Amino acid sequence: HAGSVAAPSMNNEEIYRNFINLTSEGYWMMNAAREIVEVNDALCRMLGLAREEMLGRRPGDFVDEANREIFAFQTARINETLHRIYDITLKSKSGEDVHTRFNATSVCDAAGNLRHSFAFITDVSELRRVESELRRSLSEQGIILENAGFGIALSGKQKFLWVNRQLEELLGY
Repeated sequence: HAGSVAAPSMNNEEIYRNFINLTSEGYWMMNAAREIVEVNDALCRMLGLAREEMLGRRPGDFVDEANREIFAFQTARINETLHRIYDITLKSKSGEDVHTRFNATSVCDAAGNLRHSFAFITDVSELRRVESELRRSLSEQGIILENAGFGIALSGKQKFLWVNRQLEELLGY
């Protein structure tokens, strides 16, 4: 076909390795014994760890203490469901919290036995920080509106959706 560009010649293993290593998402794979057998560079950077510090270990070793019960529950579900999405806090090598969203999948053989499971791991720390700041800001605004020296109402569709205490007192409700 004239003018077409041939795709580079790669075998499936090379395509898989490129995909896993070039993605910005963290990635780990566990064997049936629930040991980490593969990680990508993005996850190593996310946690500040070298590959060798992760391989052969259990994923729970990297989970924040407060999230271990959640992680144990999700890990126990590996045999029950093939796909899980959940949020968990991991600990970096330096001890920093890394808030993550796991997109985990189990792979079973034809008899239904677990062969391995893997997860793409998104660092949502910045999102959590922004959400926390927004909640704090909204809380401050609520305090200001509630304690204003005059009546304030939020209305829509010909009814009040919210009123502050001052307006309640002014209207006698």
